[in-house]
Amino acid sequence: MNKKHTVDYNKHPVVKRLKRTILFFNDNEFSKIVTTNVSKKINEILVSENLSMRELSRMLGVSPSTVMRWCNCEVVIDLKHLARLSAMFDFSIDELLNGGYLND
Repeated sequence: MNKKHTVDYNKHPVVKRLKRTILFFNDNEFSKIVTTNVSKKINEILVSENLSMRELSRMLGVSPSTVMRWCNCEVVIDLKHLARLSAMFDFSIDELLNGGYLND
């Protein structure tokens, strides 16, 4: 019997730290930082990995329109998908949220 490996993202140390960090941000300020940085990072991933939005959406288990809205800064990505993206494409959530991609 093959057991599927599942991760409880709520117990992930970065997610715990992220939840504490959110408390220090005004909701609008946090949303702007996250959506801008995530948008840039997802677009980087699509180009560098030669993926379409549809392919990335299948990998994450979301609709292509959800990936498109992340790329266009229309919605904030949820923590579960942000942690999954970080693990899949080996980037730091801390760097993403602390502005590592905001000033590029």
